[in-house]
Amino acid sequence: MKKLVSLLLAALLVLSVASCALAEEKKTVVIGATPSPHQEVLELIQDDMAALGYKLEIVTFTEYPLPNPALADKQLDANYFQHLPYLNAYNATVSDDEKLVPVIGVHYEPYGIYAGKTKTLEELADGAVVAVTNDPSNETRALLLLQEAGLIKLPEDATVDSSLTVLDVVENPKNLDIKEVDANLLPTMLEDGDIAVINGNFALDAGLSPAKDAIFLEAADSEAGKTYTVTTIGYQAFFMCGQITSVTLPDTIRVIGDYAFQTGWGSNKKITAMNLPEGREEIGVYALNGIQVDFRLPASLKRIGNY
Repeated sequence: MKKLVSLLLAALLVLSVASCALAEEKKTVVIGATPSPHQEVLELIQDDMAALGYKLEIVTFTEYPLPNPALADKQLDANYFQHLPYLNAYNATVSDDEKLVPVIGVHYEPYGIYAGKTKTLEELADGAVVAVTNDPSNETRALLLLQEAGLIKLPEDATVDSSLTVLDVVENPKNLDIKEVDANLLPTMLEDGDIAVINGNFALDAGLSPAKDAIFLEAADSEAGKTYTVTTIGYQAFFMCGQITSVTLPDTIRVIGDYAFQTGWGSNKKITAMNLPEGREEIGVYALNGIQVDFRLPASLKRIGNY
């Protein structure tokens, strides 16, 4: 969590503004988030933001379809609740003026299958009721997890980038009754249904622990796990952000893009604390230019850009 807060703190200073220079002028940052854990994470850094001269205002949303239109309508400066496939699915349905751009990837929340009336997958009876979310990107993810658990089969070319529904199931040996519902309602389906595939944030919000309560959990090294895990700090992600003085990178980061943390010439504030452990494979051009940190380069590095 500490690593996430460190990166998120940096990201919040630049979300939905044209440049860090403009971010300096904006003293109130309004972020939309779902309750758990996104709102909770934001609350952890409100004092840190205040110490930097920013007021962090959090707007809570309990339904997935609402934060993106609110951001497009400029009611928010940024939102924090979604993975890239969900954002891509949203952008595919709106006009160019309403499309949104990702600034930085966030943490990975595993999907899990949770027990309702039936306590194990082995006990599932013919025709058992299975609840999944009804939004395109997350329903695909839920169906892939059911396939991974051996309950159904999908088309051979199905991936996390597909847009699948129950109509795409090609084999259903137990004749499971798969019901599509709003993601925030999935925990309530455990009362009458046999099992439910629940999004990580809504599981946490319902008091469920993915690690302890899920009877089948999405593996971190699965296709979905790799897709939704942050591996790259992108081009100019924190370029010229002189207000950032400390960075803690998640262990999953493999690539630091060109100009990612360049602080700029003549800046009075520079990064003086940053980790660079094993696992990093590429450091781009000017990526770390201007920082004041001593490094022992990791043996995993395959490429280091100029400057």
